[in-house]
Amino acid sequence: MRVRHVALAIAVLTTGTSLTAQGTAASPASSSGPSFGVIGAFNIANIRGDGADGDSRNGFAVGATALFRFSPTLALQPELLFTQKGTRVDADGLSGTLALSYLELPIQLRVDVPSSGTIRPYLLAGPYVAFRTGCSVRGGGVSVDCDDVADFIGENGGFKRVDYGLGVGGGIDFPLAGRTGTVLARYGFGLGDIADESSSRNRVIQFGFGIRFSLPDAGSDWVLRSDLHYEHHGLSRGRVEDVPSTDAVFATEFADGDGVHQLWSLN
Repeated sequence: MRVRHVALAIAVLTTGTSLTAQGTAASPASSSGPSFGVIGAFNIANIRGDGADGDSRNGFAVGATALFRFSPTLALQPELLFTQKGTRVDADGLSGTLALSYLELPIQLRVDVPSSGTIRPYLLAGPYVAFRTGCSVRGGGVSVDCDDVADFIGENGGFKRVDYGLGVGGGIDFPLAGRTGTVLARYGFGLGDIADESSSRNRVIQFGFGIRFSLPDAGSDWVLRSDLHYEHHGLSRGRVEDVPSTDAVFATEFADGDGVHQLWSLN
């Protein structure tokens, strides 16, 4: 499907709207073990190629991130993101949106820029593969699935379910409440056509924020402890000739303490 045909679909839509641990947390500059976290980003997306000249579509990305270090300055940073892409189309006074969403897996090589202190700049570059989770054309208050649009305008094929490309960018790590905060900016450009019989490709600028949790380094002072303690209390009645028994003298205390079972967990 050619992206410029989205304008035709928008016109149809507009005119027919009836349709637990203890220890010292490692700083960003000192941790050498793997770390895991979450990330969110603001997307400015568009589509380029094959006569596509739409405006940018704003969206978001959210997901999980990880960091595996090879050395103090070289690491691998994979992510798993739900991300929104697409474009806005204006034609003959009508406007609408081609809304695409993907489950995206970027695999990025990260190079840390040497710096003093706890602020750590870095550069990112690497490929991504994305699996389409949604595709619709929205206009005139109506949203129609891309496959239905392709059938309506008589196109052979439709939008592809898999996309791939490259991403480049950079960011800064910094300490944040005993964890590692990060801010980043990056640019993703698709290398695969988003639709059959089309050379249009995804483009997206991202501004993101994330937080990571470092696992303890080997030999660090992290301790995870759990103790289980069991006691059974049985009181002797202390029967001695011509001496009152303990259960008679301390009746209340004896009743409360005799035969008591206790199970303690100390963490």
